[in-house]
Amino acid sequence: MLRQIADRHPHRNFAAVTSQPRRALRLGRNVTPAVFAELADNRAPVLVCVADDEAVALRSCVEVEAGRLVVARRNHRLIERFLDPGTWRDRPVLVVTNPVELFCARLAEVAGHESVFGVGMQLDAQRCRDVLAAGWAVDLEPHELPVTGMHGLGPVPVLSAVPGLLERVGALPWTVVTARLQAAANSFRLPWIRHPERMAAVFERRGHVPSDDPHGRVAVAVAALTAAEFERDHPPADRAIGHVARLVDAWFDGGTVPVAGPRRVSSRNDELVYLGGLARLPDGEFRVPDLSPVESALVADQVARMRALAAAVAAA
Repeated sequence: MLRQIADRHPHRNFAAVTSQPRRALRLGRNVTPAVFAELADNRAPVLVCVADDEAVALRSCVEVEAGRLVVARRNHRLIERFLDPGTWRDRPVLVVTNPVELFCARLAEVAGHESVFGVGMQLDAQRCRDVLAAGWAVDLEPHELPVTGMHGLGPVPVLSAVPGLLERVGALPWTVVTARLQAAANSFRLPWIRHPERMAAVFERRGHVPSDDPHGRVAVAVAALTAAEFERDHPPADRAIGHVARLVDAWFDGGTVPVAGPRRVSSRNDELVYLGGLARLPDGEFRVPDLSPVESALVADQVARMRALAAAVAAA
């Protein structure tokens, strides 16, 4: 990941804080090894990708949410060793470690500020656009469909932001949608599909989704797509690395990107927390989408799930 990012920005210098300094020397001429204590001497942005082997954790669980808890506990043990407040204060932080919302919240608490942004919503937003294109023949540009929710567990596409989309998603027979998505998976028209047979298993397990639940329809379609990508296997690393690289591009060059991570908002919902939105980097502006009452309720449910996950990790 760092090699790709360093190659994209050859005129910038990077430091790799790793337990294996020799690896850093192989990442590029503009990458030098460093130790964690050296971070306290500057206020440079930090990309946090401390992580255990997520693939092993996912393979050990049948349910994605249970796998998320295993990943959270393993990564929590690793990252807690590096939470000296003096190191994190006054510096922007980009978080890759999963569950990204959980660690964004933890690092924001330690740092004492909210310039903590998580990689994740870019991938979720792309999945939502993918299923709408393949299942409903609705092609949308990234800026046309805001996506919030919890990365990897329940993205909430803001269907109400696109005129007529709620009606279109509800009107098409569910059997037509699933057949289209399965055909796209079987033909590997979506190039990151690894296991098309798992898509069929998700559709069979979830059953029929009624027309009056358009958000539920998209959610099941996204779950099926995600299962076909890597359920109980390994994530498509090339896509994930590409999203991280684009986030860093936006940090260096300016631009607006979807990010994960809790943000305090004064008047947008009762919980005062949004899990995802658009961030303009590097000035830290964060915009949340306008939601319908149904979408606000879905986000509130995601906030409750995040808090339950944090409590389970803290109790471990």
